[in-house]
Amino acid sequence: GGKVQVEYIWIGGSGLDLRAKTRTLPKKVESLKDIPNWNYDGSSTGQAEGNYSEIFLKPVKYVRDPFRGGDNILCLCETLNAKTMKPIETNKRAPARETFEAKQVVDEE
Repeated sequence: GGKVQVEYIWIGGSGLDLRAKTRTLPKKVESLKDIPNWNYDGSSTGQAEGNYSEIFLKPVKYVRDPFRGGDNILCLCETLNAKTMKPIETNKRAPARETFEAKQVVDEE
C-alpha cells in the first residue's frame, strides 16, 4: 500500500479544546505500534512554559479517518512532559486509565 495520513489529536491547554496535527507515514497502520510518538510546542497551547515547552504525544487509540477515508486514521494521544515522561496537568486520560485498569475495577467486569 501507499502512504497514509495520521491525524494526532489531543486535549489543549484549556481542557476544553482539541488540538491536532497531521503526519504522513510510509504505509498502512496495522497496530498502535506502527504509529510513532511525536511532539509539539506546549507554550503555544498554554500547556508548558516558554523556556522548556516540548510536549510528547503518545498514541493510545486509533480509528479509521471518516473524513479523509482510505487507510488514513485519527489517533488519540496522551500528552507527557518530554523531560520526565509523566502526564502533564491537562492529561486527564492518564489518571482515568489508571482507575479503569485498577484490579478492583477490572474484577467488577
